[in-house]
Amino acid sequence: MDPLYFFWGKDLLSEFSAISLLCAGIKSFFMLPNLLYLPALFCLFCWIIMLSRAQFKNWRLFLTLSGILFCLGFGFMLMVFLTGCCYSNRALSVLNMFMRWKSFAGALILVSSLFLLVWSLIRPRRKEITWPVGLLSTGLFGLAFGLSLVFRVTDDLQYLMRTITDPELADQGLSLLFVYALGTTLPVVFLLVLCFLLFVFSRNRQYPPVLFFAVAFLILAMTGILMFTGHLGVYGPLFVATLIRG
Repeated sequence: MDPLYFFWGKDLLSEFSAISLLCAGIKSFFMLPNLLYLPALFCLFCWIIMLSRAQFKNWRLFLTLSGILFCLGFGFMLMVFLTGCCYSNRALSVLNMFMRWKSFAGALILVSSLFLLVWSLIRPRRKEITWPVGLLSTGLFGLAFGLSLVFRVTDDLQYLMRTITDPELADQGLSLLFVYALGTTLPVVFLLVLCFLLFVFSRNRQYPPVLFFAVAFLILAMTGILMFTGHLGVYGPLFVATLIRG
Protein backbone atom coordinates (compact mmCIF):
# COMPACT_ATOMS: atom_id res chain seq x y z
CA MET A 1 0.00 0.00 0.00
CA ASP A 2 1.35 3.40 -0.97
CA PRO A 3 1.84 5.44 2.23
CA LEU A 4 0.42 8.51 0.51
CA TYR A 5 -2.84 6.67 0.04
CA PHE A 6 -3.96 7.45 3.60
CA PHE A 7 -3.53 11.18 2.96
CA TRP A 8 -5.34 11.27 -0.36
CA GLY A 9 -8.65 12.99 -0.03
CA LYS A 10 -10.43 16.27 -0.43
CA ASP A 11 -7.50 18.37 0.79
CA LEU A 12 -5.23 16.87 -1.87
CA LEU A 13 -7.28 18.45 -4.66
CA SER A 14 -6.07 21.85 -3.47
CA GLU A 15 -2.54 20.77 -4.49
CA PHE A 16 -3.56 20.71 -8.14
CA SER A 17 -4.16 23.74 -10.29
CA ALA A 18 -5.62 24.12 -13.75
CA ILE A 19 -2.41 25.73 -15.01
CA SER A 20 -0.16 22.92 -13.75
CA LEU A 21 -2.36 20.20 -15.29
CA LEU A 22 -2.64 22.17 -18.54
CA CYS A 23 1.16 22.31 -18.73
CA ALA A 24 1.37 18.60 -17.82
CA GLY A 25 -0.93 17.76 -20.71
CA ILE A 26 1.16 19.81 -23.15
CA LYS A 27 4.36 18.20 -21.84
CA SER A 28 2.97 14.69 -22.23
CA PHE A 29 2.42 15.25 -25.95
CA PHE A 30 6.13 15.91 -26.49
CA MET A 31 7.41 12.79 -24.75
CA LEU A 32 9.66 10.71 -26.99
CA PRO A 33 7.19 7.81 -27.60
CA ASN A 34 4.53 10.30 -28.67
CA LEU A 35 6.81 12.05 -31.16
CA LEU A 36 6.71 8.85 -33.24
CA TYR A 37 3.15 9.82 -34.17
CA LEU A 38 4.11 13.22 -35.58
CA PRO A 39 4.87 12.01 -39.16
CA ALA A 40 1.43 10.41 -39.40
CA LEU A 41 -0.28 13.50 -37.97
CA PHE A 42 1.65 15.82 -40.28
CA CYS A 43 0.80 13.77 -43.38
CA LEU A 44 -2.83 13.57 -42.29
CA PHE A 45 -3.23 17.32 -41.82
CA CYS A 46 -1.42 18.17 -45.08
CA TRP A 47 -3.58 15.66 -46.95
CA ILE A 48 -6.80 17.10 -45.50
CA ILE A 49 -5.77 20.68 -46.29
CA MET A 50 -4.77 19.88 -49.87
CA LEU A 51 -7.99 17.99 -50.54
CA SER A 52 -10.10 20.74 -48.97
CA ARG A 53 -8.46 23.39 -51.15
CA ALA A 54 -8.96 21.31 -54.28
CA GLN A 55 -12.56 20.28 -53.67
CA PHE A 56 -14.35 23.12 -51.88
CA LYS A 57 -14.77 26.79 -52.69
CA ASN A 58 -15.19 27.61 -48.99
CA TRP A 59 -12.34 25.32 -48.06
CA ARG A 60 -11.41 27.28 -44.92
CA LEU A 61 -14.87 26.61 -43.46
CA PHE A 62 -14.61 22.92 -44.27
CA LEU A 63 -11.10 22.75 -42.83
CA THR A 64 -12.30 24.45 -39.63
CA LEU A 65 -15.11 21.91 -39.25
CA SER A 66 -12.68 19.07 -39.91
CA GLY A 67 -10.22 20.39 -37.34
CA ILE A 68 -12.96 20.78 -34.72
CA LEU A 69 -14.16 17.22 -35.34
CA PHE A 70 -10.62 15.85 -35.09
CA CYS A 71 -9.84 17.67 -31.84
CA LEU A 72 -13.21 16.82 -30.29
CA GLY A 73 -12.71 13.13 -31.08
CA PHE A 74 -9.14 13.25 -29.81
CA GLY A 75 -10.00 14.95 -26.52
CA PHE A 76 -13.17 12.91 -26.01
CA MET A 77 -11.38 9.57 -26.23
CA LEU A 78 -8.64 10.81 -23.91
CA MET A 79 -11.26 11.82 -21.33
CA VAL A 80 -13.00 8.45 -21.65
CA PHE A 81 -9.66 6.70 -21.07
CA LEU A 82 -8.73 8.75 -18.02
CA THR A 83 -12.18 8.49 -16.47
CA GLY A 84 -12.27 4.74 -17.07
CA CYS A 85 -8.92 4.32 -15.34
CA CYS A 86 -10.12 6.31 -12.34
CA TYR A 87 -13.05 3.99 -11.71
CA SER A 88 -11.31 0.68 -12.32
CA ASN A 89 -9.99 -1.02 -9.20
CA ARG A 90 -8.38 -4.08 -10.76
CA ALA A 91 -4.93 -3.61 -12.27
CA LEU A 92 -5.09 -6.66 -14.54
CA SER A 93 -8.36 -5.60 -16.09
CA VAL A 94 -6.92 -2.14 -16.71
CA LEU A 95 -3.84 -3.63 -18.38
CA ASN A 96 -6.00 -5.81 -20.63
CA MET A 97 -8.11 -2.78 -21.50
CA PHE A 98 -4.99 -0.86 -22.50
CA MET A 99 -3.86 -3.59 -24.86
CA ARG A 100 -7.28 -4.07 -26.43
CA TRP A 101 -7.87 -0.38 -26.94
CA LYS A 102 -4.44 0.06 -28.52
CA SER A 103 -5.29 -2.68 -31.02
CA PHE A 104 -8.66 -1.07 -31.74
CA ALA A 105 -6.89 2.25 -32.33
CA GLY A 106 -4.61 0.69 -34.96
CA ALA A 107 -7.56 -0.90 -36.73
CA LEU A 108 -9.47 2.39 -36.62
CA ILE A 109 -6.53 4.25 -38.18
CA LEU A 110 -6.43 1.70 -40.99
CA VAL A 111 -10.16 2.12 -41.61
CA SER A 112 -9.85 5.91 -41.45
CA SER A 113 -6.98 5.81 -43.95
CA LEU A 114 -9.19 3.94 -46.38
CA PHE A 115 -11.93 6.55 -45.95
CA LEU A 116 -9.38 9.28 -46.64
CA LEU A 117 -8.21 7.42 -49.74
CA VAL A 118 -11.82 7.16 -50.98
CA TRP A 119 -12.26 10.89 -50.34
CA SER A 120 -9.14 11.54 -52.43
CA LEU A 121 -10.60 9.62 -55.38
CA ILE A 122 -13.93 11.50 -55.37
CA ARG A 123 -13.98 14.45 -57.72
CA PRO A 124 -15.21 17.92 -56.67
CA ARG A 125 -18.40 17.71 -58.72
CA ARG A 126 -19.72 15.05 -56.35
CA LYS A 127 -19.95 17.35 -53.35
CA GLU A 128 -22.90 15.49 -51.88
CA ILE A 129 -20.44 12.65 -51.20
CA THR A 130 -17.22 14.53 -50.49
CA TRP A 131 -18.57 16.54 -47.53
CA PRO A 132 -19.76 13.60 -45.41
CA VAL A 133 -16.84 11.33 -46.36
CA GLY A 134 -14.32 14.06 -45.58
CA LEU A 135 -15.85 14.93 -42.20
CA LEU A 136 -16.27 11.26 -41.33
CA SER A 137 -12.62 10.51 -42.04
CA THR A 138 -11.35 13.40 -39.90
CA GLY A 139 -13.66 12.49 -37.03
CA LEU A 140 -12.55 8.86 -37.13
CA PHE A 141 -8.90 9.89 -37.14
CA GLY A 142 -9.48 12.04 -34.05
CA LEU A 143 -11.04 9.11 -32.22
CA ALA A 144 -8.27 6.77 -33.37
CA PHE A 145 -5.39 8.95 -32.19
CA GLY A 146 -7.20 9.65 -28.93
CA LEU A 147 -7.77 5.92 -28.52
CA SER A 148 -4.12 5.11 -29.11
CA LEU A 149 -3.28 5.67 -25.42
CA VAL A 150 0.18 6.96 -26.19
CA PHE A 151 0.23 9.37 -23.27
CA ARG A 152 2.23 8.41 -20.21
CA VAL A 153 0.45 8.81 -16.88
CA THR A 154 2.70 11.17 -14.92
CA ASP A 155 3.06 11.09 -11.13
CA ASP A 156 0.86 14.11 -10.44
CA LEU A 157 -1.85 12.77 -12.73
CA GLN A 158 -1.69 9.38 -10.96
CA TYR A 159 -2.43 11.00 -7.61
CA LEU A 160 -5.27 13.04 -9.09
CA MET A 161 -6.83 10.01 -10.78
CA ARG A 162 -6.53 7.95 -7.59
CA THR A 163 -8.02 10.74 -5.48
CA ILE A 164 -11.17 11.26 -7.49
CA THR A 165 -12.20 7.63 -7.18
CA ASP A 166 -14.06 9.00 -4.15
CA PRO A 167 -17.56 9.82 -5.48
CA GLU A 168 -17.63 13.05 -3.44
CA LEU A 169 -14.61 14.34 -5.34
CA ALA A 170 -15.65 13.21 -8.81
CA ASP A 171 -17.12 16.50 -10.08
CA GLN A 172 -14.12 18.62 -9.14
CA GLY A 173 -11.64 15.97 -10.21
CA LEU A 174 -13.21 15.39 -13.62
CA SER A 175 -12.98 19.11 -14.36
CA LEU A 176 -9.23 18.88 -13.71
CA LEU A 177 -9.00 15.85 -16.01
CA PHE A 178 -10.71 17.94 -18.67
CA VAL A 179 -8.01 20.59 -18.28
CA TYR A 180 -5.33 17.92 -18.71
CA ALA A 181 -7.02 16.59 -21.85
CA LEU A 182 -7.26 20.16 -23.16
CA GLY A 183 -3.53 20.65 -22.62
CA THR A 184 -2.82 17.44 -24.54
CA THR A 185 -5.01 18.61 -27.41
CA LEU A 186 -3.43 22.06 -27.75
CA PRO A 187 -0.28 20.79 -29.55
CA VAL A 188 -2.56 19.01 -32.03
CA VAL A 189 -4.30 22.33 -32.73
CA PHE A 190 -0.90 24.03 -33.12
CA LEU A 191 0.25 21.38 -35.60
CA LEU A 192 -2.95 21.76 -37.61
CA VAL A 193 -2.51 25.55 -37.74
CA LEU A 194 1.14 25.13 -38.75
CA CYS A 195 0.17 22.86 -41.64
CA PHE A 196 -2.53 25.35 -42.63
CA LEU A 197 0.01 28.19 -42.74
CA LEU A 198 2.21 26.14 -45.08
CA PHE A 199 -0.55 26.29 -47.69
CA VAL A 200 -2.45 29.50 -46.95
CA PHE A 201 -0.21 31.71 -49.09
CA SER A 202 -0.35 29.39 -52.07
CA ARG A 203 -3.02 29.88 -54.73
CA ASN A 204 -2.54 26.47 -56.25
CA ARG A 205 -5.68 24.41 -55.72
CA GLN A 206 -4.81 21.46 -57.88
CA TYR A 207 -5.29 17.93 -56.64
CA PRO A 208 -2.37 16.55 -54.64
CA PRO A 209 -0.07 14.43 -56.81
CA VAL A 210 -0.48 10.67 -56.79
CA LEU A 211 2.95 10.29 -55.21
CA PHE A 212 1.81 12.29 -52.19
CA PHE A 213 -1.31 10.12 -51.91
CA ALA A 214 0.85 7.00 -51.90
CA VAL A 215 3.42 8.24 -49.35
CA ALA A 216 0.81 9.68 -46.96
CA PHE A 217 -1.34 6.56 -47.13
CA LEU A 218 1.64 4.28 -46.51
CA ILE A 219 2.76 6.30 -43.48
CA LEU A 220 -0.74 6.31 -41.98
CA ALA A 221 -1.31 2.64 -42.75
CA MET A 222 2.07 1.65 -41.28
CA THR A 223 1.28 3.64 -38.13
CA GLY A 224 -2.01 1.78 -37.81
CA ILE A 225 -0.35 -1.60 -38.34
CA LEU A 226 2.35 -0.87 -35.73
CA MET A 227 -0.32 0.19 -33.25
CA PHE A 228 -2.42 -2.87 -34.01
CA THR A 229 0.51 -5.22 -33.44
CA GLY A 230 1.58 -3.44 -30.24
CA HIS A 231 4.89 -2.07 -31.55
CA LEU A 232 3.84 1.58 -31.22
CA GLY A 233 2.26 3.21 -28.18
CA VAL A 234 2.70 3.06 -24.42
CA TYR A 235 0.27 2.40 -21.64
CA GLY A 236 1.60 4.11 -18.53
CA PRO A 237 3.30 1.30 -16.56
CA LEU A 238 3.72 3.49 -13.48
CA PHE A 239 -0.03 3.84 -13.15
CA VAL A 240 -0.54 0.09 -13.45
CA ALA A 241 2.12 -0.46 -10.78
CA THR A 242 0.33 2.02 -8.51
CA LEU A 243 -2.93 0.12 -8.89
CA ILE A 244 -1.17 -3.16 -8.07
CA ARG A 245 0.32 -1.67 -4.89
CA GLY A 246 -3.10 -0.33 -3.90
